[in-house]
Amino acid sequence: MPQLTSDRLEDLLTEYGWTFESTGENAWRTGFQGEQRLFPLCIRLTQTCISFEVRPLIDLVLDGVSSPLLSREMLELNDSLQLVKLAVSDLGEVSLVCQVLANGFDSDMLGRILGILGYYADEVAPEIYQRLADIGFYGRPTLLS
Repeated sequence: MPQLTSDRLEDLLTEYGWTFESTGENAWRTGFQGEQRLFPLCIRLTQTCISFEVRPLIDLVLDGVSSPLLSREMLELNDSLQLVKLAVSDLGEVSLVCQVLANGFDSDMLGRILGILGYYADEVAPEIYQRLADIGFYGRPTLLS
């Protein structure tokens, strides 16, 4: 199977009907409208993998170091997810990430990945807000509009 190139990935995104912009070599920015908000999406291509990252997933910066209960809640939520993972950057920004092998990547796979990310973004963001509210994280944050 031929190696996936940045040109081919751009063709796949265009065929799928998505607009995007390049943010550097083998990196793009796009987004999608969820049920309650717009989710930004970053895509990166390496020789072996394609990474899709919804970042930020929530409109709130987390400080897990000062709240071990919050860290536990995020890890428990992460454990319940399939095909995607939650990540928290050094700055406390929460993202939803899906990485797949570039070998054999095609339009069907792109459609599945984008569907999975859309589903989980809509499901997980409110779940995180609810868990934060349940543990008393300085009031309930609001969803981005």
